[in-house]
Amino acid sequence: MGYMEEAKVYFITGVTSGIGREFAVQLIKAGNLVYGIGRRKSSLESLKKELEEAGDRFLFSVCDVRESEKVQESIKICLKKFNKIDVLIANAGYSSRASFENFSFHEYKEQINVNTLAPIDILYRCYDELVKSKGQFVTISSVLAYGALDTYSAYSMSKVALSYFCEGVRNDLKKVGIDMTVIVPGYVNSDIRLRDNLGNFTSKLDRKNISLLEMDTNKAVSKMIRGIQKRKKLLRVGLSTYFLIALISSFSSLINKVLFRRT
Repeated sequence: MGYMEEAKVYFITGVTSGIGREFAVQLIKAGNLVYGIGRRKSSLESLKKELEEAGDRFLFSVCDVRESEKVQESIKICLKKFNKIDVLIANAGYSSRASFENFSFHEYKEQINVNTLAPIDILYRCYDELVKSKGQFVTISSVLAYGALDTYSAYSMSKVALSYFCEGVRNDLKKVGIDMTVIVPGYVNSDIRLRDNLGNFTSKLDRKNISLLEMDTNKAVSKMIRGIQKRKKLLRVGLSTYFLIALISSFSSLINKVLFRRT
């Protein structure tokens, strides 16, 4: 029990795949305690098996971040097992892509619900525990929060809103002892593009125009964890991320014209 009390407790959303899964693996291997939530039971069970040696240091719940009551129940279980939450990583999210005429209002709402409102909701639900632990709120932004590209309007909108929320409440959280880290990962080699416009998994992978800029997930997450441990305010991961931000923020119109054939 003494070890449990000394180890850091990470509550992570979206651990079934990609960055979230890698967060869980690396943090557990480093001796931390992790409670993860995700939608796909089979993927969570697979992760539990992969981390079998960790025993009860890794626990999970099957939960969609849009289902507030289930999120609350997961937090209660985490606190019952681990007694605290030191770091909340609001990682769950997806990237939708379509032209306006091929995108529905419902799909816009779901993109905002998952990428923007769910992190805010779970922050509220973990707030008291993070105050107690003088903890940390970590969330994931995007290079597409720095400029809009054709067919990515919903995704860019969701990440811009999240980024501005974070900057707007950063000092409020700091006053009560909660640090905030906003991560801009660039293009990481994960399966975020293996989802349709409602966040469901599909077999079609969108790799257009990005393969040369992709970062390995393992290396990217290692850098993210180091930044989180240093409690950095803003963490841009990899040189390609700086390049993409500069390119998108300054030349989005040209990119749209060249890559998307905008007239």
